[in-house]
Amino acid sequence: MISSPRAPTASTPLAICVAAVFAGMAPAYAFTEESLDCLGRAGDAKARLACAEAELAAQNKALGIAVQRLRATVDQRGQELLQRAQQNWEAYREAHCAWMVDRLRKDPEAQRMERILCMATTAEVRTQEIEDYQASP
Repeated sequence: MISSPRAPTASTPLAICVAAVFAGMAPAYAFTEESLDCLGRAGDAKARLACAEAELAAQNKALGIAVQRLRATVDQRGQELLQRAQQNWEAYREAHCAWMVDRLRKDPEAQRMERILCMATTAEVRTQEIEDYQASP
């Protein structure tokens, strides 16, 4: 994952993120090096969407691995709490990203991209939270 000096924010407009990608700057959204390369080579909106979908898959995979690692280190009560927390977090992510996308309702293409970017960003932040939790005493 790419680290940036500031935390990712799901409220950054899509146009700014795409402009940052094409200007060679680190975007406010979560992107791996592979995704940045993919976006740089993408010739059209469909190709950029495929790049973003690949990034979402990568972020979701990293999150799943972090959850499994944590689950293996906690007792039964901790596992139950983690499961409940994850279920609530997933509901939050769905609602939050739906809200973020709603402002773009006149542009279905932008909505699709914004939803994927929001889901990827929130997954990256959640992965970091879980890793930080596991690293703390």
